[in-house]
Amino acid sequence: MIEKFIQKAIKILPDEILNGSGSVIYSSVETLRPGKYYILGFNPGGDAAENKSNVKDSLNNFLTRKENAYLDEDWSSKTRKYKSGNHPLQRHLVEVMNTIGEDLRDVCASNLIFLRSPDQYGVKYLAPAKACWRVHEMILEIVQPRIILAFGNGQRSPYDFLWHEYNNFENGEIDSKHGNWKCRFFKTKIQDREVVVIGLPHLSRYSIKNKDMVVKWIQGLTT
Repeated sequence: MIEKFIQKAIKILPDEILNGSGSVIYSSVETLRPGKYYILGFNPGGDAAENKSNVKDSLNNFLTRKENAYLDEDWSSKTRKYKSGNHPLQRHLVEVMNTIGEDLRDVCASNLIFLRSPDQYGVKYLAPAKACWRVHEMILEIVQPRIILAFGNGQRSPYDFLWHEYNNFENGEIDSKHGNWKCRFFKTKIQDREVVVIGLPHLSRYSIKNKDMVVKWIQGLTT
């Protein structure tokens, strides 16, 4: 099954994505199986010039992948040093998953766009998102999640893409308790399955720690 997924993904992705610096799945090979959650960021961070591994490499190496990028990788930059798994985004995602009683290591995780850039504006949005989404659809057929947890919910985000890609039959938002940011959700059908899409502010700058109302809101949507 996983071999077929890899072969098909390589076949359907355009060369400009396959040959670009980036990654397809952020979790281990063991997570490509049925599960309640699917985690979706916007795109891999970092400097493409310094990260030579391309998207095709990440697919070819996926069968032996045991690491979880959010737990095991060192995301230090030239200006900031972190221990492995201790970047703010990594820590904040662990907080979210602990809140809902889920081990992050067991959850399939990816990014809407597979290409790497230092920030979300360093990569084009809709065209590569639509190209990558064909691979996400293959992943969703396998994982069959009931909940997609997206971080980033503005106009250029995984939540925004899903909002416009699928019809919703219920939606809402609450104050994130951080500036004027919101936490959002909508319910939809993907591949004839009912799915709740939760959109949190980008977790590189947003933490749910000490935000009891947000915690209860997330728990209410995931139970």
